[in-house]
Amino acid sequence: MAATAWVRAARGIRSRAGGVVAAVTALVVLASGASALVATGAADGVLSAMSLDDEPVLDCPVEEPSMSEALATAARCGHEVEALDEKSPWQAYFGQPSGQVRLEIGSSADASDADGDGTFEPIETAVAEDEAGRLSPAAPAVAMSFSAGGNDADTEPDVLARMTSADGQVVDVEAPFELTDPVVEGNRIVYPDVMSTGGEPSGVDLVVAVNADGSGFSQVLRIADEAAARNPQVTDLDADLGLGVSAKDATGADLDVAREHGAFTVTDPDAAELDADGGDPEVFRSSRPLIWTSEEPADQAASATADVERAASSDIEASPSASTASGQTDPLAGPLTPDAVVELPTDGGEGAEDDAVGAAIETAAEDESTAFPMFAALAVSGTLSEVTAVRSAWPDSASSYQFDGDAGVGRCLAPDPYAGYQCGLSSTHRVLYEFGGLGGVGSLASSDVTKAVFNINATFSYNCDKTGVWVYQAGSNAVSNATTWNNRGSWSTRLASALVTHRSDCAGMVRSVGFDVTAGAKKVASSNWSSLTLGVRSANESTMVGWKRYIGRNDGNGSTSPRATLSVTYNRAPGIPSSLTTWHSKEDYSCKTGTDRPVLRTTMPRLSAFIRDPDGNATKARFQIWRVTSDIQVWGAYMSSYLPSARTHKIQVPDNELFSNVVYKWRVLAKDSSGREGSWSKWCEFTVDITKPEIPNIYPVTSGAGVEAVYTNENIEAGGIGLTGKFRFGWAGSTDVVRFQYGFTDPATPKAVPTSSTGTAVVSFTPTKPGPATVYVRSVDRAGNISDPRAYFIDIAAPQESHIWRMDEGTGTSVADGAWVTVKEPLTIKDDGVGTAPTWTAGPHELFGSRVGDKAISLDGVDDRAATVAAGIDTTKSFVVSAHVRLPQDADLTGHDVAISQNGTVLSPFALMWWGSCRADGGCWSFNLYQTDAAGSGIVRATQSSAVTYTPGEWVHLTGAWNEDTGKASLWVCPIGTPEKPAPANPIRSDSTATISSMWRATGATVIGRGKSNGESAHFFDGEIDNVRVFEGTVIAENKVRRLCQGADSTDFLTGIPALDPTVGDKSVEESGQ
Repeated sequence: MAATAWVRAARGIRSRAGGVVAAVTALVVLASGASALVATGAADGVLSAMSLDDEPVLDCPVEEPSMSEALATAARCGHEVEALDEKSPWQAYFGQPSGQVRLEIGSSADASDADGDGTFEPIETAVAEDEAGRLSPAAPAVAMSFSAGGNDADTEPDVLARMTSADGQVVDVEAPFELTDPVVEGNRIVYPDVMSTGGEPSGVDLVVAVNADGSGFSQVLRIADEAAARNPQVTDLDADLGLGVSAKDATGADLDVAREHGAFTVTDPDAAELDADGGDPEVFRSSRPLIWTSEEPADQAASATADVERAASSDIEASPSASTASGQTDPLAGPLTPDAVVELPTDGGEGAEDDAVGAAIETAAEDESTAFPMFAALAVSGTLSEVTAVRSAWPDSASSYQFDGDAGVGRCLAPDPYAGYQCGLSSTHRVLYEFGGLGGVGSLASSDVTKAVFNINATFSYNCDKTGVWVYQAGSNAVSNATTWNNRGSWSTRLASALVTHRSDCAGMVRSVGFDVTAGAKKVASSNWSSLTLGVRSANESTMVGWKRYIGRNDGNGSTSPRATLSVTYNRAPGIPSSLTTWHSKEDYSCKTGTDRPVLRTTMPRLSAFIRDPDGNATKARFQIWRVTSDIQVWGAYMSSYLPSARTHKIQVPDNELFSNVVYKWRVLAKDSSGREGSWSKWCEFTVDITKPEIPNIYPVTSGAGVEAVYTNENIEAGGIGLTGKFRFGWAGSTDVVRFQYGFTDPATPKAVPTSSTGTAVVSFTPTKPGPATVYVRSVDRAGNISDPRAYFIDIAAPQESHIWRMDEGTGTSVADGAWVTVKEPLTIKDDGVGTAPTWTAGPHELFGSRVGDKAISLDGVDDRAATVAAGIDTTKSFVVSAHVRLPQDADLTGHDVAISQNGTVLSPFALMWWGSCRADGGCWSFNLYQTDAAGSGIVRATQSSAVTYTPGEWVHLTGAWNEDTGKASLWVCPIGTPEKPAPANPIRSDSTATISSMWRATGATVIGRGKSNGESAHFFDGEIDNVRVFEGTVIAENKVRRLCQGADSTDFLTGIPALDPTVGDKSVEESGQ
């Protein structure tokens, strides 16, 4: 069976440009029916089609690195060019001037890349010591090494032979006896006197010979005489000669080794490709064991005299036997006559082979006519192709498997004068050649194959009559080490015939004959085979007149030997174009149809398609555009020039060919440089639309979820920082609008939002700064046409307090809410009669002379407080609380005094306070956040910066904030001092180290002057409190904190009055730098 693993190996081998490769005759398959060499005139047409210059070209190499380059050079130069990236020891690929590809496979290897560097050289089988201390041929087709004998463990003396495939698979063959020190004789290694005992010569030598093509080796036991044949180690030899076989892949995993009738086959169960029968591909194989004597053909010298004389003028010597066909008369190379073969039974049942070889040798030795020395051999190979000869007189013999030299075809009759040395017995002979590595051909369509030629080389014809030779298709992989006359495959399909004579002194004599086996190559393609077996027989199998002899793998003279070849020429159609894309400007659309088709805002789109030619040919594309509604072609064109394979072809539709609001479809096909067209691609569709949509409408959303403010374009200040508003965009009658482009303030960086089924879209807007802003919006239709913009002007209010308690009443127990809100929450001043009742006092603005009438409330730190009736702010959102506060000069700074809090069930969610245990050296101002409404809750604190110093009796402005985005608490402490010793009113910020990702919702009242702990009122404030402000759902800017500290009122922010320093009585003095 064909070694399909070597097909993969062949794909991975590279050869450097310029490397010399011996020319050989081959079996070639031609893709479009043209001969392997195309006349210059025919090539000119291809050159013209490829837009190549007609000027003479001096640089015309016969090989190129890749097939695409080989095809280009072949078209330019008019001769075939080898593609080196496809080369293997058995295969070569050639680009033809016509644009076709020719594959040539040989029955034996003709080049070596033993070192794997991609440079091929002639086969060289002479053996020498290698770097590892083993013995290796200089340049084999398959890497191999042999034992150097002795006891040096570093050279693995027990491993007689090791072969390594191009894929890294390894087979080891071990001898069953100790190997002696070898003698190297060219391509042979002789281990003399193996099987000896007691130091006496055994008369048995082991001879290992590298095949002529370097693809394998034979291991031969040479038995000198009858005494050596009776050696117990010889008589006990089983069918496999006692040889051990193991194999592993490149990763070290075991490969499968099957053994039958003494032969072994190594297969790879994890191979990516299966063989032609769907099984695991063979990597290595051996012959069955073969035993023969030194018997020579009867009357050989006398009978051959006339034939030798007739051949004297020929370039190939007359060869009366398989061995002498190549000038070989040494029986060590193989039987000199079929009569020399000692046949082995193969049907004796289980256990019959235990000592089959030894018994056959012993029986033959008892025959007085046996000519010594005798030989017992097993051949191992890693070749891509297989050859054998079968003979009816020896119906179960596989002795000619992988034979070198020549073998007969036709009827050999013993009474004939030639019979004695041609065949020995009356017998019908045939030869089979199996060519592996045809997986690429098997993947073709039958129509891709245009020519296939099988070429064999002859050594002899019976006479000068031109008689018929027939070639049959004998299946896919019909040759193996088990092929015999009785197991020779099917011979029902005759592919070709020829009338020839091969005698050197005859008119019309030919040594090489080619057969047209195109039908066989097409069968490989249609059946997806990876190999093809061709059987050769004589048309006359009844008389000697049709007798001829043909060379098998090669004639035994190495890489320059004549060999059988199969040449297949083919041309695959260019691939169906893929990656079909419709372009407008830099926008690209993949192939779509129906409602998914793109809409283009141009009448001149670009179309593109990716085209790959499987043979590497240059291609050009043919585009067509049809109107969908009428199914009529409206435009079509070939691109003007060819592009290399695997390129994207682009073309622009000219102006005035397409019209707006029309649906079109387009397709593309490829044509290669030989003129062969591929199949049309699928259809792609598009619509042309070059009309801009109408200017869209903008409406503010006045209610609904998420609407916290309504931003109108009525020149009215609305909303504020952090207050989300929404806008609805409408398509204004342009029903093909698919999205809106919009932006706030900056039209150069728009966002996009898709339209709903009603042609509208709603977007949210959360201001980050106050003042005028503009909403810009444009409509974008399916084609990408953009409308003119619509501008919508809004005015964003500065952040406003949710509640303001100025505490300017100066009398009574009620404090008004001065915030600009609809629902106001007044404070009620309370005490429980335990301490001193709350009193009114002058506030900081009045004390500092900045605003007459400013009041504050004075609390006793025992039971005084002020609180709202309704629930306080939503503490799950960002919030800010602030107040002016003063502790008395005699305050207990180790206590806790809460200025502002909000009731929970057990605790307050926050407390703006004096914290008496803040530091080891005393208290500080702090803004505390409690993580849960439960006793023992964790606390996140922002405490007074060390840069701030507070002295009791001084006024200070405190601002506490929680930012839901960062989770942090912040505290601004802004000392104001006293009228006698005012401070600069500069707020200093500090942030908590810890964070709270989400606050809990407290549903209780806002409380001024105390907190809550363990469900009870606690930490009553001892001192004065004024100007309490609460901001819900926002974090105010730093500058507003400063202005609040410096005495600005809510009306000041609305009217734009500059911030004032409360320590300055003149309202005309502006805050510096603000």
